[in-house]
Amino acid sequence: MLRKICVGFALFVVACNGGGGGGDAGIATAKESGGPLDCTDAGAGTSFPCDVAPIIESKCQRCHDQPDALATCLANNSCVQGPFPLLTWSDTRRPLYASRVIDFLPDAIAKKEMPDMEVMLDPPVEPLTDAEYKTMLAWARACAPAATTVCQ
Repeated sequence: MLRKICVGFALFVVACNGGGGGGDAGIATAKESGGPLDCTDAGAGTSFPCDVAPIIESKCQRCHDQPDALATCLANNSCVQGPFPLLTWSDTRRPLYASRVIDFLPDAIAKKEMPDMEVMLDPPVEPLTDAEYKTMLAWARACAPAATTVCQ
């Protein structure tokens, strides 16, 4: 089952892989039963993995933070407010419109729609490096599992 989700100015077509083959080298695809992948208990902890946490902090949280934390950067055009905060692992499971963040995260990363390089900010938005892209994509495609330890 494909679902369309509108986030800000971007439209995402969401489909999840039920683990049963198909798709393009792991790109999330529709499950044969038509339902989304069950990602509710991915991982044994509540933290971002240590290889993912610094990427989220440096590349995502500039816009995906609490509204009050974004007030100054919004005022000086150095950020835009994302449709949800991405401060904790549980934020990947938060409801978003008719779905959840995890349901569109792999596709948004795979298509390099995030970070949004088209917004004009000062300083400019920095794209994910190849290594960051591979790390984030692998994590998201694996259901964005939680880690048991908090990274320092």
